[in-house]
Amino acid sequence: MTAKDEGMPALGESWGDRGVALTKGILGAVPVAGSIIAEVVGLLIPNQRFQRLEDFVRKLDERLKDLTKEELTERLGNVEGVDLFEEGVLQASRALSRERLDYIANVVVSGITGDNKAKIEAKRILGLLREIDDDQIIILASNLYRFQRDEQFHATHSRILTPVSAHMGSDRDELDADAVFQLARAQLLQLGLLKNQYRKPAKGALPEFDEATGTMKVSSRTLTPIGRLLLRRIGIAGPDDV
Repeated sequence: MTAKDEGMPALGESWGDRGVALTKGILGAVPVAGSIIAEVVGLLIPNQRFQRLEDFVRKLDERLKDLTKEELTERLGNVEGVDLFEEGVLQASRALSRERLDYIANVVVSGITGDNKAKIEAKRILGLLREIDDDQIIILASNLYRFQRDEQFHATHSRILTPVSAHMGSDRDELDADAVFQLARAQLLQLGLLKNQYRKPAKGALPEFDEATGTMKVSSRTLTPIGRLLLRRIGIAGPDDV
C-alpha cells in the first residue's frame, strides 16, 4: 500500500499560503523520505514551488520503500549524505518537468543506497545535471546506440534533434534558433559529456576545415564515459547501453 493509499493528504494549492510549518507537517506523513525531508525543508525551500517538492518526496519514497526510517537516517548521517540530500531537494524545488524530478530522484537514491564513494559520485552527477537542461539530456540520449535508429524517439523529440540549419538566406529567427542549438551542444562538449570525432585525412592530404568555425571539420560526436554514466544514473541508459 502506498503513502497515498494510507491517506496522505493531497497538498495542492494549500502549500503556497500556509507556509513552511504546514509543509513540514504534511511531509512528515510520507512514510520514509518525508519524515527526513521535513527536518530540512524549512531551511532549504522558500515558500513556493511546493507541489514539485511533494512530487519529489513521493518519488523518493517509492524508491526508498525497502529502507526503514532508522536505515535511512543512518545513511544520511554523514556530511556526504546530508550534502547530497540537500542538493537533491534544492534542485527538485526548481525542476520544470516531472522527467527532471525523476532524474534527480534516481541520482539521489543511487547515492543514499550506496557507500560514501557512491554518495560523492552522486553529488558530482547532480552538479553536472544542474548545468544542463532537459533538451540537452535528450541530445545526450540521442547518442546512445539504441536511440540512434529509433524513429519514434527522433519523431517525439524532432524539435530538439532536428533544429533549423542556418544558411546565407536564413532569417533572424532561423539564425537565433541555430545559435541556441549550437550553444546547447557547445555546453555539453565543454562539460565533457560529449566529444567531437574527426575524420583522419588521407596520407599526404590536409585535414578538412569547417568554414563557419575555422577549425577542423567534425565528422561525428559521441558520448564520453562521464556522459554515459550520467545517463545511467538518471535512469535513461541501462548498464549495457553503449
